[in-house]
Amino acid sequence: MKIGITERGDAGIDFSWVDKVPDMNLTILVTKNLNIKFRDHVMLQHTLGRRLVVHATCTGWGGTFMEPNVPEYQAQLGNLRELIDAGFPKAQCVLRIDPIIPASFDGIDGIDQARKVIAYARELGLLPGMRVRVSVVDEYRHVKDRLKKMGFGTIYPNDAKYAKSEQMAKVRDLCLENPDVTFESCAEPYLKARNVTATGCVSEKDLSLFGLTPDTDNLNPQNRYGCLCLAGKHELLTNKRQCPHKCAYCYWRS
Repeated sequence: MKIGITERGDAGIDFSWVDKVPDMNLTILVTKNLNIKFRDHVMLQHTLGRRLVVHATCTGWGGTFMEPNVPEYQAQLGNLRELIDAGFPKAQCVLRIDPIIPASFDGIDGIDQARKVIAYARELGLLPGMRVRVSVVDEYRHVKDRLKKMGFGTIYPNDAKYAKSEQMAKVRDLCLENPDVTFESCAEPYLKARNVTATGCVSEKDLSLFGLTPDTDNLNPQNRYGCLCLAGKHELLTNKRQCPHKCAYCYWRS
């Protein structure tokens, strides 16, 4: 089983994934920029019978210092609505609020930004009835340094990499505010709520959309703490640096 995914970069900017799709049993496209060129590629691959799942990433920070070159959430969600209206199945779309930042910067509260995303998705008729994936930001040392150079404090105090219990509780409460939505999370063992399901970004749920079954029970091929992704993942993008979106919390160094 070969499951392609675009985690190392952004599928709405780097289109090198297009030529690799025919070799995959399933392709998961992750993007913060659901622009017209991306949508055209997706629709063409869809009409050719390729098995695609689109993860529309939308944190609410687009257009701010945190995600300076990312479209604002209204544009991203509007483009997702247009993709569905063009004929791409809603069942093959995932709203990905990844990451949620449980802190405030320059008068912007990260929980409120995620809340705005959910509210606007409802307004557009995307919710309920669409899968929603959430994560909580990890703050690596180089991310702390990057934020400090930008004139901001850190997300988590001192050398902490992960959310404190009270910060995680805010994310949990946000999920509980939306009882008609089932949230999915991976590598978030401390995010627990009755409507949060721990499942990988690449899961049997994705395969079941197309009548596929995994050819192995192995999980977490990259040995990431808490990861629940199926084995068989193939990275379709090859970047090991920040993409043009230049998100402040990016895992990759500048």
